[in-house]
Amino acid sequence: MNAMICYAAMASVFLFGGGLDSVEIAEWDVSFEASVYSAQLHIDPVILVWTERDFGGAAFALGNVIVVEDDFRGTHEGEYIVHHERNHVRQFRALGWLIYPAYWLGYYQIEADHPAGWVADFDHPEDEDEMMWLPEEGAKERYHWLTLELRFGS
Repeated sequence: MNAMICYAAMASVFLFGGGLDSVEIAEWDVSFEASVYSAQLHIDPVILVWTERDFGGAAFALGNVIVVEDDFRGTHEGEYIVHHERNHVRQFRALGWLIYPAYWLGYYQIEADHPAGWVADFDHPEDEDEMMWLPEEGAKERYHWLTLELRFGS
């Protein structure tokens, strides 16, 4: 299931991307795990796609891909929106495909709940971190975009 989400995420790059200048790697996260039995290298990019298409929202995240409307590129609002969507990428790395039923069932506070009258302070995107469920700092990410593994022994 996680592989299907990765494929769908990559397809969204081609569906929403308007050209090579609209797709960028916003972040590379590389980690290494080793045990007596194996060594694993995890590679997790955050792929940012700027689109001119109007899809009814400012942005969305699917797996490791974030799609943002081009009107927000280079603005404080855009930085805020990308930060918010990066939080969804972190959630996906912790929960995998279970993020989607968790979101719809309200199991975790996946999406930020903004109190009535709350106005986004676009100069402080980290405010979103306090309103959303995020994996604990240093918690093991269970789902990766790419894992290379070398097994030892038989």
